[in-house]
Order: sequence, then C-alpha cells, then structure tokens
Amino acid sequence: VMGRRWLPAEVEMIPTKMIEYSAKGKRTLKYAPGGAVGKVSTVVGHVELGEILIGDVVVSDVSTAVMDPLPSIFGRPVGGILGLDVLRRCERLTMSLGGESPSMRFGKKSLDAASDALEVPFSIVGSHLVIEVAVNGTPVHCILDTGAPDVFLDQPAAEATNLDVDNSQRAEARGLGDGVIEHAPAQIKSLKLAGRQFSDGPCRVAPLTPFQSMRGESQYAGLLGNDFFGRFSRIEIDFTTYKVRFVPAL
Repeated sequence: VMGRRWLPAEVEMIPTKMIEYSAKGKRTLKYAPGGAVGKVSTVVGHVELGEILIGDVVVSDVSTAVMDPLPSIFGRPVGGILGLDVLRRCERLTMSLGGESPSMRFGKKSLDAASDALEVPFSIVGSHLVIEVAVNGTPVHCILDTGAPDVFLDQPAAEATNLDVDNSQRAEARGLGDGVIEHAPAQIKSLKLAGRQFSDGPCRVAPLTPFQSMRGESQYAGLLGNDFFGRFSRIEIDFTTYKVRFVPAL
C-alpha cells in the first residue's frame, strides 16, 4: 500500500472499482477491501511500479494499492506499508529489535543461530503470517502483525482460555479504514511459544475482522503485536522452510 501523495508524478494510477452482479443486473461499486476493523474506503486505485528500493535491495514489478489519504501512524507520516507480497520474495527476513538502531535485513543466508532461539512453523492465511501459541494452555492461531501495538484475542479465544476480561474499561480501536471496534483489557496468565513459557502479560479482546476467516470448531484466533515482539532481540522469518525463529532479549 502507498499513500497517493507519495507516488512519483510520472506514475499512472488506475482507478479501482468493484462490480456487483445480481438479479437486478450489474452495477459499479466503490472498492472497499477489508481492514483490521472493517472496510477501507480510502483505496482509490492501484499502480504498477517498475521497482522499489528497500535500502540497497531492489524489488521489481510491484503492484501497489493506493490510499488517499494514508493516515499517519503513531503521529509520524508514512509513505506506504510493506506486505507479504513483497517481503516473501526474499528467502529470509530478519528484524533486529534490540539496541538503539533497530534494523531489517533481507538475504539468503541466515544469521548465526542463537543457542536459545525458539523455532516455530508458520502458515500464510490470506495475507497473514500465522503461528500457533498456547494461551493459558489452550492452542491459539495468532497473526504476526508489526503494525499492531498490543496482543489481541478474539472473543471465542478469550472465553476458551478463561481470560478475566474487564468490560468496564472498554475502548475503541481504529485501523486504516472507517470502522471502529470496541476492545476490552484482559490479563494472560501464561503464553507458551515453542515449549517456552513466558510470564503473564496484558492483552486486548476484540472481534477484529481478520479473525472471521480463522474461526472454526475448536480453533481460536489471536494477534501478536509489538508488545509481544519486544520480548525478543531478533526475529527471523525463513520463507524457504516456513519457520520463524525468535531470539529472546537478554
């Protein structure tokens, strides 16, 4: 995704639309894809870019959705959002989160394996990277989302894991789109990843839109955001083996 004002002047934008077919015939509708909290009505078109540069990495032939406007994130202007369509083109993506200069590395070679690294398989569900964790002993399929500040659990997952949800402190969550979803705070007693149990931590309970496609009988959905990633010094996503390695922070 790119913000319209960030596009080069010579790039031609193709307007985006949806066609509805029904017994009454055909009609053109405004294109409004789904976001984390509902429809995103500010997608105005798409462009085909010859290449984009990420540091010194060249990514060719990128099809990009265009938003007008693309809202600021945490008070800072953002030109675009990198999705899995671009990130999965590299064999390995490493995010080094510790220190004063966090960085992201694209490459074929893995960094030196840490002896205390935790390794888990992942799946790609729609446009989401999903791993399994255990929340209070119950398996939950969680989206990895660097754009989210907190850990979120779907309402059925909160019930299955016996979370004590404080509904008196409900607040509103907003995403890129027009929608608003209420969420309530809760406290996770234990979160287990690759056999390692982490201490308790806060989370939010909300019916985020991506959870709808992940719900199923005895299958529960959640989302791991930056609050969870902060427990690690490095995260490596290996698209050749479909595994994620988490290196705990010291």
